[in-house]
Amino acid sequence: MALENVELYMDWTKAKPFEGIADPVPFFRNPYYFRLNQRRFEHLASLNLPIRDRSVFEVGAGIGDHTQYFLDRDCSVCATEGRDDNVEYLRQRYTDQSRVEVSKLDLDDLPDAPAAVCDITYCYGILYHLTKPADAIAYLSAATHDLMLIETVVAPTETDECVLVPESIARCSQSLRGQGCRPGRSWVMARLRGIFSMCMYRKHNRFTRSFRSTGTWWHGTTPGNPVLCLSALAVGLTIQILRIHSRPARHGLSVDSETWFAFRYRGHLR
Repeated sequence: MALENVELYMDWTKAKPFEGIADPVPFFRNPYYFRLNQRRFEHLASLNLPIRDRSVFEVGAGIGDHTQYFLDRDCSVCATEGRDDNVEYLRQRYTDQSRVEVSKLDLDDLPDAPAAVCDITYCYGILYHLTKPADAIAYLSAATHDLMLIETVVAPTETDECVLVPESIARCSQSLRGQGCRPGRSWVMARLRGIFSMCMYRKHNRFTRSFRSTGTWWHGTTPGNPVLCLSALAVGLTIQILRIHSRPARHGLSVDSETWFAFRYRGHLR
């Protein structure tokens, strides 16, 4: 790769939009998102999950940076997005990629049933941008044949509540309707246990880190990489949740990450 192309790739401010659509790139390719996605992918790879050569149903695909993670592992991907500009960007980005099918899907206005069922359902960084997260969890479970992966911001509370919060419609990485949510850990667990079973708790030592918020907890940016790995009861993993524990900090909230596991066969985790 030529040096100037490397520099263009590394400098998101120089990225150009595809013709005829608004430019979503600055919302997904900035220093914050680069770092966050690196940590997400590192953690996901460390789990040693059976991901290679599978069919993947991806929701909230954005501009397709997570899509590439699965293509690199020989997966076929149904990449879905709720925003028209993001959908068009995905189609143009992967126009020559036969293993990617792009379609529009609004997780706050869902059809009665999924159009297809895939081996893996992938929902990273989208649940907390929804006004109806419980409906989304139920819908995604119906689309999952083997394994569901969910990463979401959670509120530092043990109560069974999900607080709605304002978001910017103008930002193509946020809510379609100007409203998102911050579910509590207990709320997430209760909804998942209504569909999946066999939970156990295990501390996750490898990726422990702290996140700070200077605002109230429901407005703060505390993306502590909570990961939920779910599967149908017939096979494989059932639930894995990277759990966030909160404690008071001098400048807002400090949260450390830990993990919930639930599985049927120990051989799936090494």
